[in-house]
Amino acid sequence: MRLSSRSAREYRRSTIVRLYESGQKQSAIAQLVEVDQSVVSRVLQLYKSGSSLAEKVNKGAPCKLSLSQSRQLYALIQRGASYSGFEGDHWSGPRLVRLVRDHFGVTYSPSGILKVVKRLGFSKQRYQYKDRRQPDMHTWYEEELPAIKKSQG
Repeated sequence: MRLSSRSAREYRRSTIVRLYESGQKQSAIAQLVEVDQSVVSRVLQLYKSGSSLAEKVNKGAPCKLSLSQSRQLYALIQRGASYSGFEGDHWSGPRLVRLVRDHFGVTYSPSGILKVVKRLGFSKQRYQYKDRRQPDMHTWYEEELPAIKKSQG
C-alpha cells in the first residue's frame, strides 16, 4: 500500500519493527502491513544497523539570494523588463539570469532562476510573439476586406 504522508510512512516503519520484535516473521509482517517483503527487509536492515527510521528530508541547496535580495528581485520583476533595460516588457529565463547576475552578482541557470521566480509567487507564462509584418486582423477585416469585396463584386 502506498502511503502519501511522511508521518504515515514513519508509522508503518515503526509498526514493522514492533511486529518483528514481537516475534513475527518477515512474510507475515509484509502481509499484515500490506507491503512487499523487500520493504520489510529494508526497514529491518535500517533498524538492525541502528539507523533512524525517520524519513530523511532532502531540502536541496540553499537559495543563493538573501531574503532582502529576493525582495529586491520581486520588485524588479514587478516593474517589468523594460524598466531593467530590456527591449519589450516580457521576462524570459535568460533575461532573468542576466538581471540577477548584473544586480546581485549571483549566477543561476535559466531553469534554476525560473524556480526562484516561482518561489517568489510568479507564474510561468508564454510570451506570444506578434509578427509586425502582418497587419492587425481587426484592421484587415474592417478596412482591407471590404475593399477586396468591392473590387471583386
